[in-house]
Amino acid sequence: LRDIRKLKEKERQESNLTVLVELSKNKNVVSGNYAEAMPEILAKIAETLIADRVSVWDCAPGKPNIKRIGISENGTFSSERKIIQPQVFMPCLELLMKDGVVMIDEAETHVATKNIPVSDFWPKDVKSLMQLPILVDGEISGILSIESTKHRINWSTHDMFFTKAAIDILIITYKSFLRIRAEKKIIQKNKLKWKWIPGHSNNIYNDLVDTLANNGIN
Repeated sequence: LRDIRKLKEKERQESNLTVLVELSKNKNVVSGNYAEAMPEILAKIAETLIADRVSVWDCAPGKPNIKRIGISENGTFSSERKIIQPQVFMPCLELLMKDGVVMIDEAETHVATKNIPVSDFWPKDVKSLMQLPILVDGEISGILSIESTKHRINWSTHDMFFTKAAIDILIITYKSFLRIRAEKKIIQKNKLKWKWIPGHSNNIYNDLVDTLANNGIN
């Protein structure tokens, strides 16, 4: 029986690794297309962990509220924003900061959930829940929440490691998006600069754009 359990665990680890490799090669991830990559990453997390909802919440330092920026629910993605007030999400955040991860198999009876208000961040119909911080450059900038509403999930360390790796892919995509956006702004700024030099042709500027384009920056 123990050997069968180990074999199933090994098969699941290999399956999770395959999913992560596929995500890392996803064209939207590689190109830094964050808006298109997020739905695909959240959907893959939900599919792999057999969860009903996976959502991303923005809770960057200094912001008074926590804001949902994306959710994959039963195969459908929505970017509809949901804003949660501090008195609602602080008990959840304190729990997350205490242990670094929240993994609750029985959300309805777990002692930690008694003082947490029901909200979009902690829905009433949740049976099992896992939440992990999204860390960017060492600071928490968001929370990934995974919820099951139809059945109970016995979360494992493999589930946690898989989710952390998926979060890393999400962060890499976001950073690529920021870099590409900054590069485009520099190009646009240079374009305006060359245009306003009296008597100057745009040949040098065009050469610069062509060079950047040839190096995959456009």
